[in-house]
Amino acid sequence: RGAEVKKPSIYIAAANTIEDFASPKATHRLLATSVFHWEDNRIGASWPPIRVSDDEWLVSYHGKKDVVFGYTQSFMIVKEQPNDFPVVTHRCSERLMFADREWEMPSDYPTPCLFTTAGIVVGDELIMSYGAADQKVGISWVNFKELTDYIRCFDENGSAIKTYSKQD
Repeated sequence: RGAEVKKPSIYIAAANTIEDFASPKATHRLLATSVFHWEDNRIGASWPPIRVSDDEWLVSYHGKKDVVFGYTQSFMIVKEQPNDFPVVTHRCSERLMFADREWEMPSDYPTPCLFTTAGIVVGDELIMSYGAADQKVGISWVNFKELTDYIRCFDENGSAIKTYSKQD
């Protein structure tokens, strides 16, 4: 389905049954393509979206530039559309999570790799588990509202549309 795009992309799909996903009966739609330098080699969704509002969802996704730069994480917000697939409304242009601690770096290959595997909101915090270099597991957390407010500083293409201001 993605042959016409010619670059790393994230697609979403819909089908009437689980079996239909593996057949031409499934409908596919392009959600996002690589646009930032840290996504040059690939991008992909990380864990199931988390509801932000009645019709918006936080999507965690990973990007990889090359074997030296490695895998990193960022976020986008998608908005539901009546009788259609959701669309990206805000996409952070920055990589917000990346391997930088010694224990997060690989010991047997050259590529730094930080890849979130799950996210859950508990109280005001978004708690995320992540793999570090496919060898260790970490837990990270951030204030959920502050994260989504920050992501809203960017439009659907990752261009800054306002300056972040932490609301007390």
